[in-house]
Amino acid sequence: MTPSDLVTSTRARALAGRVAFVLAGGGLYAAAFPPVALPACAWLTLVPLLLVVRGRSPLRAFGYGSLYGFASAWGSTWWFAQAFSRYFAS
Repeated sequence: MTPSDLVTSTRARALAGRVAFVLAGGGLYAAAFPPVALPACAWLTLVPLLLVVRGRSPLRAFGYGSLYGFASAWGSTWWFAQAFSRYFAS
């Protein structure tokens, strides 16, 4: 294994850790709403995102913010499709 391979694998692991941290923040956001309903999580949801984007370029911060937005929206609105299908069923 060459030193450049070690740097590449270290960067990949760091990126995976940051992505997991952002997704955990989105999961905390979703946990603040029913059916889990842990409102205390709402106070902690932005902490992982803010820690990840600190010191990053605006483009990378936008990417992490978009990932956070997708994860939190998906986690808190997963029931929409089921509700719409029941409401509009004939």
